[in-house]
Amino acid sequence: MKIRRLTHISIIILGFILMNCGGNEIPAEVLAFEDKLPETVDYNLHIKPILSDRCFKCHGPDKTKVEAGLQLVTFDGATEKLKSGNHAIVSGNINKSELVKRILSHDPEDMMPSPKSNLTLTGEEKALLIKWIKQGAEYKEHWSFAKIENPDVPEVSENQWVKNPIDNFILQKLEEKKIKHSIQADKETLLRRVSMDITGLPSTVKELDDFLKDNAPNAYEKVVDRLLKSPHYGEKIGVDWLDLARYADSHGYQDDGMRNVYPWRDWVINSFNKNLPYDKFVTYQLAGDLLPNATREQKLATCFLRNHPQTQEGGVVDEEYRTEYVIDRVGLFGKAFLGLTVECARCHDHKYDPIAQKEFYQLSAFFNNNNETGIVPYNGEASPSVLLPTPDIEKKLAFIRSKIAPQERAIQPYQPVYKQGFEKWLVEAQKQPAKFAVSNKNLIAHFPFERNVLRKITKHDDKLKKDVKVWEENASGYPNIAVDSINGFISGDWDFRPKFIKGKFGNGLLLNGDCGIDFHKSLDFERNQPFSISLWVNPLKKGDNGTIYNSSNGEFEGFRGYRCDLLKDGALQITFSYVYPSNCIDMITTDKITYNEWQNVTLTYDGSSKASGIKIFRNGLELKRNLLTDNLTKSMVYGEKKSHWDRWTDMPLMMGKEFRGR
Repeated sequence: MKIRRLTHISIIILGFILMNCGGNEIPAEVLAFEDKLPETVDYNLHIKPILSDRCFKCHGPDKTKVEAGLQLVTFDGATEKLKSGNHAIVSGNINKSELVKRILSHDPEDMMPSPKSNLTLTGEEKALLIKWIKQGAEYKEHWSFAKIENPDVPEVSENQWVKNPIDNFILQKLEEKKIKHSIQADKETLLRRVSMDITGLPSTVKELDDFLKDNAPNAYEKVVDRLLKSPHYGEKIGVDWLDLARYADSHGYQDDGMRNVYPWRDWVINSFNKNLPYDKFVTYQLAGDLLPNATREQKLATCFLRNHPQTQEGGVVDEEYRTEYVIDRVGLFGKAFLGLTVECARCHDHKYDPIAQKEFYQLSAFFNNNNETGIVPYNGEASPSVLLPTPDIEKKLAFIRSKIAPQERAIQPYQPVYKQGFEKWLVEAQKQPAKFAVSNKNLIAHFPFERNVLRKITKHDDKLKKDVKVWEENASGYPNIAVDSINGFISGDWDFRPKFIKGKFGNGLLLNGDCGIDFHKSLDFERNQPFSISLWVNPLKKGDNGTIYNSSNGEFEGFRGYRCDLLKDGALQITFSYVYPSNCIDMITTDKITYNEWQNVTLTYDGSSKASGIKIFRNGLELKRNLLTDNLTKSMVYGEKKSHWDRWTDMPLMMGKEFRGR
């Protein structure tokens, strides 16, 4: 009984002492920092790092791990009434703020951070939290979201040291830390410092001599002006921006090929040197190609978004890697312009991330409109690209265009005189069809498949080499002579070799599986060469798809050349490419061909390098089409043909082929 009575009395006495304490007493180890604290405690600069590191584990943004119902992430959460009736923070009142009591407590049951967390606060950190609450406990949004405002110039005690308002901010911090500023450096040191800061290069002996001789009050200012006019200024200040965009990186995957985009580097340097306004500097790099009548400079600037890793690996999923490139651009945008790493939001909403997953993909939509693939050609010429002629070539091109323009106007189609001439020709042709029959004069090659000669390609086939030599000798230099000394070479899987069957007229070929027929390189055409191709095709079953014919270097070289593909729905895709899918002509017919029926498919091209110069016909009727890309600006011939391996059709079709050139 005595023990219980004494315990009861002790509790009453302790309660009396606590009630008459008058508030939270600040211990000496905390008061010691009072004079060392900044005049104004800033949430983002001073407080948020403390809360994030010591408090957010139990009282942070993760709603599933909030203890005692207290969240310290927002002002409302930190100041709302708790179940105990207390408030963690009472703005301007440290005596009523439970947070102050807890960080000053030494009782393991009450002190914060809890001893179980193995986290502690220093005396200076406690002093910062207390002063922040005294000053109103102002919360601020993330610094990168806050509006930029000109701060008030701070007052300092040593005004005679100040030369410009920037010195006020420097001196304020020095006085705050009780650090004495250095005396002014000698002229040699000053010149070296400013030269290295502005240009990244040391001053020359002559520049030093000139500066030492110049006793004018503004001698230093003149040096700064000279350095800012130096081309090396843009090189020095542009380094950080180039590093941010990973200018120096190689492709980064598998073969890790070199990437050289020095014209964009030069654009960045020149932009700094000519003091390009920041809004233009940003706009050009993010969307220069989308501006009305975009200039070459504006298009070039978008290379900022193109320095991400790129793959040339065989077997990758094109769309997977194309999407990776888009995601990379979102991350770069976040770091460069938002001051945030946004990558976490790619997979989920993140408790520490102000960007939600939905917002991440809304943002990615802005970077998902490039006409590109996920595979970089082995020639390194990834799309999209822009032509950068030298000044001399630019002058020549301007001269050529000035001469071509009036000629083009003179031969505009659909002029009345052309229509009248065609109608007259049509009447005469109907009267005498034999006289106006299509001439074989410009026939380059005709393959009727009547000789039943097909040969498998092998690297050591002496007979093949002999036949190839004969073929090349017959064709070389005589583009108007029909080439039929050899019908073709089988390429692909020999087990799925083509079979001769009855065609529309005479023989046809049944192609099943991974095989096709190679033809001679005389069927390669440049983008300024008119040509026509006509053949009979018969897709056997609905859904069959693949290449009908192509003269290109394949996926890993950008499909340079021309090709005609049958899609699963019966549409035809016609592509003339330098590098697909950007520098090319690409179209898909909306009219479809039919299945299990022989039909004539004819392509004509006028050599204009324009989509309007391509026509595709089925049984003599032109097929309507949707134009995807009309931007063929460079060669579609992919180099000297050294073998016949890659010239093949890959379709289960029965076909005879006829190639015509104008």
